[in-house]
Amino acid sequence: MKKIQTIIATTLIGTAFAIGSLTAQANEELLVNKASITIDQAIAIAVKTVPGTVVSAGFDKENGQLLWEVEVLTADQKVMELDIDANDGKVLKQKEDMD
Repeated sequence: MKKIQTIIATTLIGTAFAIGSLTAQANEELLVNKASITIDQAIAIAVKTVPGTVVSAGFDKENGQLLWEVEVLTADQKVMELDIDANDGKVLKQKEDMD
């Protein structure tokens, strides 16, 4: 009986995590759809600002502001992280990624 309770509890926990993950993904998709700037436009802005190769790009919400985070590998092998406003395309932050 205890084994069945453990299996049921594990299944319920797993289901709760899956639902939470799907909800978070759906929320992010809604936010991305609100953005005026697409990921392709954000990448173009980043490469124009910091020439190099894009190594990652993603959507984020910081302090209520929607933005694209783009990382660019420069010719001198530095990874630069740029935060680009998802509404107007302005570069909000540009710094070397030390991670």
